Amino acid sequence: LYLKEARYQQDDAPVPIEDLDLTFEETPQPEVFPDVHWELLPGGAQIRVTEENKLHYLWLLCDHHVRGSVALQLEALRKGFQELVPKDVCARLGRVVNPSELGLLLCGMDKLDVSEWKAHGVKGEGLAAVTWDRFWAVVGTMSQTQRSELLEFVTGSPTLPAGGFAALPGYGAPGVVSPFTVAPPPRQHPSGGGGVSPPQNG
Repeated sequence: LYLKEARYQQDDAPVPIEDLDLTFEETPQPEVFPDVHWELLPGGAQIRVTEENKLHYLWLLCDHHVRGSVALQLEALRKGFQELVPKDVCARLGRVVNPSELGLLLCGMDKLDVSEWKAHGVKGEGLAAVTWDRFWAVVGTMSQTQRSELLEFVTGSPTLPAGGFAALPGYGAPGVVSPFTVAPPPRQHPSGGGGVSPPQNG
């Protein structure tokens, strides 16, 4: 398909779609896997793509790439979910939770807002105000990917729970909340054991 699409775009005058010899069948990488074929509908290998049915072909092709190509994995996920969550609970969830909200509950929030992060953060005891401000200034210059990496480094997760920064989980019993804390590094113990001394100027 992709080679034929390039030919369709590069020709001075677009060739009729019938000349591309497309059928309702997907062959992802014919040079690598010549025997791998997916019929987009029953008997699709025998149905040619024409001007009249090309929109139907494109719809089926997109559906195959987005959903059909991972149908087995999605079905396994659905069965596993149903084994863990009783049917009556699923029925209640379906009435009060939409797909976007379910995704938020399962995967958390991926957009990290610096102002909200700072508002729910805690300045550790002994941390200079200038250091606190510089820290958030640096975070403000980060991309979303870098912020996610920072959050993962500190909390173990690159995303937020459904409650956002105000609901960051802590260690211990379920439901324990642990605010994001910016603290100064511990000073070296006088005996020389344990702790890490802060960097020295000069």
